Amino acid sequence: KWITTMAAACSDADLFVVGTELDRTVSHEKEWRRLIDQVRQRTTAPITFASNWDSFEKVPFWDALDLVGVQSYFPISDESDPSREKLETGWRQLSGRLSKYSERVGRKIVQTEIGYNQSFRAASEPWSYPVDQAAEPLQLVCMSVALNAIEAEPAIVGAFLWKWFPEPRPVGRNFQLATEGMRRVIEDVWRR
Repeated sequence: KWITTMAAACSDADLFVVGTELDRTVSHEKEWRRLIDQVRQRTTAPITFASNWDSFEKVPFWDALDLVGVQSYFPISDESDPSREKLETGWRQLSGRLSKYSERVGRKIVQTEIGYNQSFRAASEPWSYPVDQAAEPLQLVCMSVALNAIEAEPAIVGAFLWKWFPEPRPVGRNFQLATEGMRRVIEDVWRR
């Protein structure tokens, strides 16, 4: 009831996500398909499901949705301080995988979340919360490489950045996006 109420309230949205990180429930395919049908009756927005990076290939109902949604915390390198070239290689491999999957299921992909923490684990464990301010250069290069790879891959139609806080406190404790350096990285890619 809550999700259909939200769909009606957001009927003019640009995109509607019926579920986020609920991968342990995808075996309830019949119920998900029924919910997706109910949401379609309340919004004209394209609809997706935000699946975790390690589970998106197990979702059996992509055909009922408009886009494949991926919480994009893919490990790109297992090195603690990978070069930009290593990160680019990792993203090229990932982009190829996502492109093939998109073609297989007949749906474009949207990165329903992507972010990197200020952490020396940013490339190997992007989901990890420990913060080390000295790791900001790695965070910035990870995001730059990711955004450039997303921009270059036709199978990926967009990305939602995690986490952007509004003014007056735009910088949170972790996954800081509104910092001066991160703003430059985002502008560099998205203002082309």
